[in-house]
Amino acid sequence: MKLALLDIKTFRIPLPEPIEAAAAGVMNGFDMVMVRATDDQGATGSGYTVMHQGQGVAVAEIIKNVFHDLLIGEDPRFIEGHWQRLWHAHHYAGRGAPLSFAIAAVDTALWDLRGHSLGEPLWRLLGGNNPKVKAYAGNIDLNFPVEKLLEGASHSLENGHRSVKMRLGKPSLKEDVARVAAMREHLDDAVELMADANEAWRVDQAVQALNELQPFGLVWLEEPITPDDYAGYRHLRQLGKIPLASGENLHTVAEFVQLIGAQGVDFPEPDMSTCGGITPFMKIARLAEANNLPVISHGVHDVHIHLLAACPNAAYLEMHAFGLEKYMAEPLIVVDGYAIAPDRPGHGIDFDLAGFCVGVVEFTKIIDGTNIQKDNAVIGISSSGPHSNGYSLIRKIIEMQEPDLYGKFGNTTLGEALTEPTKIYAQPILNLLEKFSINGIAHITGGGFKDNIERILPNDCGVMIETNTWEQPEIFKWIQNHGNISKDEMLRTFNCGIGMILIVENTDMNGVLETLTQIGYDSYQIGDVTKGTGQIILR
Repeated sequence: MKLALLDIKTFRIPLPEPIEAAAAGVMNGFDMVMVRATDDQGATGSGYTVMHQGQGVAVAEIIKNVFHDLLIGEDPRFIEGHWQRLWHAHHYAGRGAPLSFAIAAVDTALWDLRGHSLGEPLWRLLGGNNPKVKAYAGNIDLNFPVEKLLEGASHSLENGHRSVKMRLGKPSLKEDVARVAAMREHLDDAVELMADANEAWRVDQAVQALNELQPFGLVWLEEPITPDDYAGYRHLRQLGKIPLASGENLHTVAEFVQLIGAQGVDFPEPDMSTCGGITPFMKIARLAEANNLPVISHGVHDVHIHLLAACPNAAYLEMHAFGLEKYMAEPLIVVDGYAIAPDRPGHGIDFDLAGFCVGVVEFTKIIDGTNIQKDNAVIGISSSGPHSNGYSLIRKIIEMQEPDLYGKFGNTTLGEALTEPTKIYAQPILNLLEKFSINGIAHITGGGFKDNIERILPNDCGVMIETNTWEQPEIFKWIQNHGNISKDEMLRTFNCGIGMILIVENTDMNGVLETLTQIGYDSYQIGDVTKGTGQIILR
């Protein structure tokens, strides 16, 4: 058996809304580097690694220019041997990131290939302990006002979680403590609460934080200080105030040896993307087990569920709300606080990346919503159908109702109406930019009107949408009727006939509408920008 093909692709994944962390600042998206490994028998495995936006190109180049030639023609089953070769191949360029991110994608692809070749899920290949793993909801964000913070926690509970994590790192500790107090009061006593400072403090500041946060019964305080200050972690842990978690930003097994050896952590937290893949993650988990410590994970939950399911010392799986699940055929779900590792071969992740549109823009010409003002007009451009969103729900409707997909539906068939290709809006928007200033653009994808418009609004603006200003295509009426779906859920899941939103000056509105009509795009004024705090009202 030999490795015949190593395909590398880089994707820019937008976040459902901007998020903020003390160390990283505000983030609008992230990069995903995907590797697909194919052997000479035709078996295929895929792996991916994620990092901050803009960093994916460097990681992909390491795989293309260094790793590719080292692996092609080699036996893909020698995963440990390949990991060692890739690690040493970049010895002089530095041990750790971005090397660790690059190895992670390749290592995961080789493990997935192995699972597909043997017809076994990854968690059983790695030892198979318990497919049921306790999960918690991460990413209740630092930039959220308290009301939204609590709303996000409630949403996590509705989605099956019984443990949630919030971010700390506000300009004053007093504000952090007040937010934790509000969250603790909001949650039922049975709900576990964790907090993540994302390296916000010096050691002395962290000591004060531990003292003031102790009454709230946190399961752990994560990354109170920079991750490689092992002496600092030892000092904080010896205080015995709150258990400590750390490790998501460590890139080598050796660094975890230092952290654990310093007795500086209660919950070691490796991230397979950050530390070099599945192979070193499992070594770190065994290291934690040898020191009688539990192990938790950070991000990439669809892979980490398998790794933790193989560990007898698994404690918690972190589940991030980064929006990657919308590109997966069967995303991981949580029921009553637990996630279940799938039995599909390999890691079982099937990405739906068949159709996408990319482009390049001068940095100074980026439309980021900062020019949106009260009384701007909201224009909606018609869609061609569901636009690749909501198909998990559509598939369930088809499974339950068993409609005739070849039956007549207007001027076409039902099947063709459901799979109408996504309309691309690049050309009409380029035409508009030659004549008008566009203050905001929102593509109505997964999350519907509220989530996608909310991402582009300044903090002092809201939007009022009148849903009777356009005629909803018949295919959406069919979906709603046959799925018994509420109007609110339809507007949250589907575009309902509006594929793109433009926010323009009121004085330009008629000109924009006329131009769109001239180039063959149906469009409508569907609302206005109001004074507010980011809320989207649909009526």
